Amino acid sequence: MVLAAFTHTAAPHQADAHEFWLEASDYAPQTDATIAITLRNGQFFKGNSLPFISDLFTRFVIKDGKDLRKVEGVLGDDPAARVKLSMPGMAVIAYQSKAEKLTFETWEKFTNYLSDEGLENILPRHLARGLGKTGTKETYIRCAKMLVSAGRGGGHDSAVGLPLELIAERNPYSLPAGAALPVRLLLRGKPLAGSTVKVFDSRRPNEPRRYVTDREGRVRIAAAAGGNFLLSAVYMFEPAPDIKADWSSFWASLTFARPD
Repeated sequence: MVLAAFTHTAAPHQADAHEFWLEASDYAPQTDATIAITLRNGQFFKGNSLPFISDLFTRFVIKDGKDLRKVEGVLGDDPAARVKLSMPGMAVIAYQSKAEKLTFETWEKFTNYLSDEGLENILPRHLARGLGKTGTKETYIRCAKMLVSAGRGGGHDSAVGLPLELIAERNPYSLPAGAALPVRLLLRGKPLAGSTVKVFDSRRPNEPRRYVTDREGRVRIAAAAGGNFLLSAVYMFEPAPDIKADWSSFWASLTFARPD
């Protein structure tokens, strides 16, 4: 039953249901505090919590200060892990899943998904490759990050090597009121232009905003104080010859809070 919770199958409102993110019990704890990390899968900032299962991910790490270390957990634990933040300042926590599989039983579900993620350019490529309109198969890898600010330290987000990675280029915990937050999207370490970034605000979770990255892979988002934020982006590409799927993709997310 635990493994079934991780199997993602096409369903109504498929495009909205695939968000996966990391959630902290406290986004701005005191230094030396221990926080719980919950893995969530759902939509509109609401979702099921998923347990710690090491066979389902390739990386689960935390970077605070200059160190990058594994996040330790116990099989079946939910919340998935607990970490002590002994260094003041920004902590970057990242999770990369193993490849998972998804099947779109109808053309409508597939096209709705592409439209929601800003991937309309996939449609002509799909047809040009002679692929069918039913039973479209996709493999995907989740690339989730979370920013937590311990104590009153500063610090900043930094790349940790996820295949698709969202990076906050200013510290959201010290961003002045009314200032836009610059965010960059990297594909295998290089800027990704023309990609849609969705922004969910915990105070209005059913009203995601959409931005498109510029030629340097950047967007500037409105992130008002007093809320929790989830950013997401998807990159789709033709799979390697040994992959039994029509498409492969990376799903990136970034979560953080904005203090009052």
